[in-house]
Amino acid sequence: MIPVFVLITSFAVALVFSLMSFMTVAAVLPELKDAWALNNTEAGMVGGAFFIGYVTAVLILTSLTDRIDSKLIYIVSALIGGTASILLGFTADGFWSGVILRILTGLGLAGTYMPSLRALTDQLPEASRNRGVVYYTSFFALGSGLSILVGGEIKEWLDWRWAFIIAGAGFYAAATIIAIILPANPPQQIDKPDTHPLDFRPVLRNRVALGYVAGIFGAAWEVFALRVWAPTFLIFLLPITPEAGYLVKPTVMATIIALIGIPASMVLSELTTSYDRRRLMISAATNSLVASVLIAGTVEGSYAILLILLFILGAFSYGRNASLVAGMMAASDPKLKGMYMAFYASVGFSGGIIAPPAGWHGA
Repeated sequence: MIPVFVLITSFAVALVFSLMSFMTVAAVLPELKDAWALNNTEAGMVGGAFFIGYVTAVLILTSLTDRIDSKLIYIVSALIGGTASILLGFTADGFWSGVILRILTGLGLAGTYMPSLRALTDQLPEASRNRGVVYYTSFFALGSGLSILVGGEIKEWLDWRWAFIIAGAGFYAAATIIAIILPANPPQQIDKPDTHPLDFRPVLRNRVALGYVAGIFGAAWEVFALRVWAPTFLIFLLPITPEAGYLVKPTVMATIIALIGIPASMVLSELTTSYDRRRLMISAATNSLVASVLIAGTVEGSYAILLILLFILGAFSYGRNASLVAGMMAASDPKLKGMYMAFYASVGFSGGIIAPPAGWHGA
């Protein structure tokens, strides 16, 4: 029997590795635009292509965890995602090849993030599941934030192509960890649902679950727009805010902004044990909205104030994620957990497709 701490930590580390390709485009976006002669909308579409692959594949792959061993789904998906990212670095030469390979990289995350969360909760004792969900999902911010930093640093040491190649290897590392730590556990025949894996009517009839889906759509819109455009936005600020150069470089600062989501997520999740989850989520979303509006209205103001507002946005946008996931899972039918998670991830995270192209005016 694997100790609970070791199990959760292993899954969290694997998640971080699987996310190394997540925001590579954001870290190398200026170089990518020049190398492929992309306009702002095309650059946003390359950034958003990852999420097209994610939300399309996650519907099928996560639903199948009700019927197929999550370990098999995870390992095959990780190999596809890692290979696609490595091929992008070696062979991609323009908009369409970049979009296709980023879609396949998104498929890799679709078959690892939610299926591994399903596998983790199946392995944990009931008393540890809520904290396990919070701990695991909080590390999404660490992995996605580090993907910006790793991509930016590799770009400077080598070039932008190696950023994709090395990030893609993270999927292989994640697959190795899960192959070692997770026992095979195919669903038993008696536990398999008698519905079609893509028949989402049970989810659509669950108003509480749909509320959490709507909540993650808005949160994903904010988070992914910030992740894709934050490095470019910080570069944009350098010539128009005189004091901007006294702090760390844009890719490092964008990573720090992303990482603030980890403690924020844990704090908000702990608060849900004492306060109404719905009201807390509404308050956090309101704080994100106010920060976004103030950022837009003070672009030519103080760099320090803009950074504070970006930290607030990073905290309250991503900080809602773990609590929304935990709320949705608590509202789901245990026999249809994979279906609920699939619908949640696909519909909710589709905000990640729309947000990067919609944000091109800030570039």
